[in-house]
Amino acid sequence: MLCSWAELVADERAYGLSAWPQTNLGKATELLRQAVAEVRVSDQGVLRVLFAGGWRLLVPTSDERSAWTVAVQGGGLLTARPGGGVAVSGSSSGIRS
Repeated sequence: MLCSWAELVADERAYGLSAWPQTNLGKATELLRQAVAEVRVSDQGVLRVLFAGGWRLLVPTSDERSAWTVAVQGGGLLTARPGGGVAVSGSSSGIRS
C-alpha cells in the first residue's frame, strides 16, 4: 500500500504516482500485470521494487506519514516510519535481514 508519492520508471519514462491527489493511477494499475523480480527496503525506509520487465518503483520516506506498507509471507508487515526507518510487525517468518 502506497501512502505517499512514489516514482515509477516504465518504458524508459518516469511517472510520479500518488493516491491523493490522484496522479498517474492508470499507469499504477499496469503494475498488476508485472512480475516482481526484487524488493529492497533500506534501513532509512526507502522501498525499491524491481519488476522482471525492467520497470522500477521507488517510494521515498515521508516526514509526515508512513510512506508505504508491505505484507510479507507469514503474515508480517513492514511499514516505513514517518521521517525514516522501518517498523516490523506480526510474524517474522519470511522476513530476511
